[in-house]
Amino acid sequence: MKQIDISDLIGVKFVYNGRNAATGFDCYGLAIEVAKRFGHKLADVKYEKGGIQTFADNYEAVLAMLSESVKKTEKREAGNPVVFFSKGRAVHIGILLDEENFIHADIGGVRVENLDNYYRKEWSVFEWLK
Repeated sequence: MKQIDISDLIGVKFVYNGRNAATGFDCYGLAIEVAKRFGHKLADVKYEKGGIQTFADNYEAVLAMLSESVKKTEKREAGNPVVFFSKGRAVHIGILLDEENFIHADIGGVRVENLDNYYRKEWSVFEWLK
């Protein structure tokens, strides 16, 4: 798996709809940034008229945002960096850094965690299209 430098992202605060390190990230804003460092592009959330919606409110749009990736049937494999957590309407996204660890942003800010120790056990892994 390609190695990238993420040291400047660790500890950045969580901000709903956050899209940069200076002001903060939400999970998807961080995924956009990390994907860019991997050399890939994730489209941003499309907000509907009538006000800002959350990542979870845009579940179908979230799936469409993974337009440069395809779902893997295996739970994880190094080199398939998009990790998508889903339980009902609750959705969360991170990027695999290796076979065991992923970077994500939640209310605790940006951090790297072990996938097996993460509390959301229902997740899928996506592979970048070549």
